[in-house]
Amino acid sequence: MPPMKNLAFNNSSQEAHGTLDSPQARLSLLDKIDAVSSYLPPSDPSLNKATLSHWDLRAPNMFVENGRITGLIDWQDTWVGPLFMQERRPQLIEYHGEMILRLPDYYETMEDKVEKAKLTYRVENSILLWYYGQEMQEKNPTLQKLFDLPLTRKRRETVLFASELWEGETIPLRECLYQLQRNWDKLDTGVPCPISFTRTEIEAHDRASVGWNERADFWSSLDGFVSRDGYTSNENYEEARKMFEGLREDALACLSGAELAEFMEQSRWAE
Repeated sequence: MPPMKNLAFNNSSQEAHGTLDSPQARLSLLDKIDAVSSYLPPSDPSLNKATLSHWDLRAPNMFVENGRITGLIDWQDTWVGPLFMQERRPQLIEYHGEMILRLPDYYETMEDKVEKAKLTYRVENSILLWYYGQEMQEKNPTLQKLFDLPLTRKRRETVLFASELWEGETIPLRECLYQLQRNWDKLDTGVPCPISFTRTEIEAHDRASVGWNERADFWSSLDGFVSRDGYTSNENYEEARKMFEGLREDALACLSGAELAEFMEQSRWAE
């Protein structure tokens, strides 16, 4: 879990963040979304069909009897939408690095323990991802085809973040649009990319992004333990309360402005 000091904006990022969140900047993003939206759905009809998806399918929400699933709960976020909008891999195989399926010959002689641990992590996750892909290819080839779709996550996230354009942060949406611009050829649209960003916009985005990934990683590390709105299970409540009680104290010294207010509101239950 990242230390709380990494979750704060510096003055430069705060200024850039404010500039990029202006009404004019948000309207500019809306124009860019409009320009690319028709190219996001895949041309393959099987990946664009209406699909019912349960977005919190994990062990605590399943009832099992005699080895068979007999019931599912927690349906409040379920919706019907295009299959490409339902793309989300299990956390077990959430790996986006280089695929390395075997340890190199020099592995046992590596002296740098940190680099050796990183290599071990890459190999282990590569094998998991490869095996999962083999199983999916046999048991659910359409879903595997979705996972193999170029920029599949950026297609989905662009639409999702666009729905929060007027209320949420614009950093993740802008990053999606940057990635679409940089990798436009992978969409195989047959037309030039219809959007672009100025150097000034890119520099402002880079400054505003300082610390954003760390904060995102912080909340991701708590997935299934504490949600962003402060929800936790009865079983985890006391442990979560003690953890956030300590984090609240650190936040007083490390966060400021809107970031401080947001975190204090999210963790008020820990008082």
